[in-house]
Amino acid sequence: MRERIVLLALTFIQAISLSFSTRGDDVFKSFGSFDGKSTIKAAPANVPNGAKTAKPAKMRQAKPVTPIPAWAGDHGAVFKSLPTQILPHKKYLFYLVGDIGEGMTAQEFSRISEELVKLGFLVICNPVRNSGYTKRYIDGISAEVKSLLTAGVPAKNIVLLGYSCGGMAALQIATEQNNPGLNYIIIAGTPKKGGRVRFPQDVKIDPVGMIWNIYGKKDRDFGSLREFMRSESISLRALCRETRVDKGHEIGRSPDKNWMSVVNQLATQ
Repeated sequence: MRERIVLLALTFIQAISLSFSTRGDDVFKSFGSFDGKSTIKAAPANVPNGAKTAKPAKMRQAKPVTPIPAWAGDHGAVFKSLPTQILPHKKYLFYLVGDIGEGMTAQEFSRISEELVKLGFLVICNPVRNSGYTKRYIDGISAEVKSLLTAGVPAKNIVLLGYSCGGMAALQIATEQNNPGLNYIIIAGTPKKGGRVRFPQDVKIDPVGMIWNIYGKKDRDFGSLREFMRSESISLRALCRETRVDKGHEIGRSPDKNWMSVVNQLATQ
């Protein structure tokens, strides 16, 4: 009697073990092989005869990402970076501006931004403090300019508008790009020799392109690009036009006609 009970118990345990082993195999088969190459696949569902299987969902095409605006008004927006979809027929303007909240107020920035957008430019501007115009930041803007050129945007349709330290950044980009077709508008952004503002010692300025340099004769720290290049004993390779006005450094804090006329000219050419 005792031997019969033991035999029945062993048979029951063997049946349970076989059941779990079969289920485990099914589970691992549902995930496919784990050889580091195969992808995980779901197990096929049991579909009754005559039943229709559900159609796979269609993948939606990703829409171009619109960059976050730095400013928005009635006529459009100023963006912090380029959109992913570049339109070769569009005119692009990089607005390089100094301090917002210190050197320039938010109201002044908004007023200028409104005028730039009204002219039809796609305006890119990521305002930073003076110390923010680092090599990394300048290289980032220069890379976006190259992206436009690679995408087929003509150089004549690209403008870099720099005020104060933003003008200094634009001159560095003009040196790096070395493209005679690009347009640069420098507003009170070329340091005077002996002034309080200077380029870093390891930065060489040798700009190439179409450059409009507008500065105020009452400005203590910024002045003529031609005089700056002479002081550095470097021949000016850029096609440069200069305008000296009876104002100070504040010339770039409002849409002054002395430089807005140049922007308007580039917008309509």
